Amino acid sequence: MHGIMLDRIGKNGEFSELKYDDDIWEEIPNVGFINRFIRDNDVRWCGLLKGKYELSAGQHTLTHLLMHPDEWKEYIKDNPPKIQVHNFTWRNYDIQKVKYYMEYWKPILSWTDSDGNDHIHYPYDEYTKIDDYLKENEKINISDSRFLIEKCPNDKFDSYLKWEDIIQLPAFSHKE
Repeated sequence: MHGIMLDRIGKNGEFSELKYDDDIWEEIPNVGFINRFIRDNDVRWCGLLKGKYELSAGQHTLTHLLMHPDEWKEYIKDNPPKIQVHNFTWRNYDIQKVKYYMEYWKPILSWTDSDGNDHIHYPYDEYTKIDDYLKENEKINISDSRFLIEKCPNDKFDSYLKWEDIIQLPAFSHKE
């Protein structure tokens, strides 16, 4: 059974400082589909299973279900994602980690070929995309229609009214 990661974001698109005693639903009341469009990463989620199945990197799917986005679109017609995974990665702490991860991944996953062409590979490119977005925006633009953001300050499944729209969107793009 698959789920889709939804992003939680602070009031007015701010990057929150979440503390231990905070009510996470009040402190980070907005939910949407931010990572898919800023990071262009895989937002599928698959829980750990006992038995013969193996999870892909990042718990995005099962290894035997690795597929092209067009195949995924067909697959979910009969097996729609059923789990909303609320992802709290748009906090101040997470934003501060962006530069660190850019430096960490760069020597591992970027290179220049013999013709002088630069190549950047996932996941390094995810962090450069976040950095680029934040150079133009001080916070998440909660009125950006791509993100399908709405206020949802509770943990009730049906309170995010755009769920049916989300599960119809591509959950990832094809990366070479």
